[in-house]
Amino acid sequence: SEQYLRNGTIQKFQWKHYFEWMNKEGAFSLPKRTLKNIIPEYLKYRYCVVRKGTAERDGYALKQFTRYTGETKAVQDITYKDIEQGFIPYLQKKGCTDSGINISLRHLKIFFSYLLKEKLIPEPIKFRMVKEGKLLPRYFNRKEIDAIYDAVDEFWKRCFSFYEETGCRPKEPFMGEIEGNWLRIPPEETKGKNWRMIQLTD
Repeated sequence: SEQYLRNGTIQKFQWKHYFEWMNKEGAFSLPKRTLKNIIPEYLKYRYCVVRKGTAERDGYALKQFTRYTGETKAVQDITYKDIEQGFIPYLQKKGCTDSGINISLRHLKIFFSYLLKEKLIPEPIKFRMVKEGKLLPRYFNRKEIDAIYDAVDEFWKRCFSFYEETGCRPKEPFMGEIEGNWLRIPPEETKGKNWRMIQLTD
């Protein structure tokens, strides 16, 4: 309505109709939206647009954040200092790893983008991630894998063999359906977001 106020289309006697949130004196105040108010709305939205596991991780990261800030923190008052000078040191003192902290920070970045898109904060909240030391991947060699097979019973041996042969992530086999001798895993449950078809032996 700004342009109509500026050009006089909306007169003062009409303000009550257009701006119901104004008080009797004609002044106004916009209530501050708190994390407690907004997080449930945000998670409801996220469960509609991402996989359940991703939305659950969003919730976990936000729970960590509110443990530090308190649920009554107004989103308009959050700045990069809350993250860099407060939240990150808080997680480090709790013994969280750098990679674990960065996972939480990535989920917070998505949350802050949502706040900006919904015009709940006036400007982007930008912050630096934690610098991680570069770790080389660590693999099991054949001797170690064989030692695992020797240490477990027949059922677990078959389980480990299945994962080794298929390269499935831990949850994937349980999220699919068996049709004939094929395991079909739907796109929403796979990392690549495509149907995954695994041919099964007898």
